[in-house]
Formats: sequence, structure tokens, C-alpha cells
Amino acid sequence: MPPPPPGEVRTVSDDPASYALRAELFEFEQVFDRPDRSRGVLRLRATLEGKGVWAQRTFAVERPAPTADAAGGVSALTQCSDELAALLIEWVAASQASAEEATQTLAGRARATSTR
Repeated sequence: MPPPPPGEVRTVSDDPASYALRAELFEFEQVFDRPDRSRGVLRLRATLEGKGVWAQRTFAVERPAPTADAAGGVSALTQCSDELAALLIEWVAASQASAEEATQTLAGRARATSTR
């Protein structure tokens, strides 16, 4: 299997029921509002595909930097990254659950229709 394009993560599986999560990074930077105040900004669009699921969401996370220097920027962007990871995990789980629920509902309707 060839490596995925940059910014794309795939599970290592030949199983067609596996999921692919694609991420497009729009912003990952330290923004200075004033010479003595900055913040970390992270903006990313995620696309989840597989097993009857196609979902897309743009995430935006900002955190103030404790200091207006490179170390403060690293700290703020680390906090942004940690929060984004938690948000992605939650969103993927919710998307998969919604897809499974929809699949079960459709299967139930199909069974009900075929027994009439």
C-alpha cells in the first residue's frame, strides 16, 4: 500500500470497513495582538470517511500564550494541539456512532418493508 498523501492519516488495513481521517491544516501560528501579548491559533478541517460515514468539520482552537516570546508560543500551541486531539477523538466517536445508528435504522426499515 503506498504512503498516504501529506496531511492524510489512514489505518493500515485492507479491510474496506476501516475509516480514513484526512486533515487539512489551515493555521498553526503564534499571533501577536500587542508586543507584550500573543496567542496560539490552530485551525484544521477534518474529513472522516468509511463504512457508510462521510463527515467533515472545521476545528478552531485559540489559547493565550503565557509569555510573548517563542517559549510562550510553543506553550500556547501545545495546549491548542492537546485540545484539538481531544476534540477530534470525541468527534470521530460521535460520527461513527451516528453512522451505526443510521445503518441500523435503515436495515430495520428494509426488514419491515420486505415482510409486508
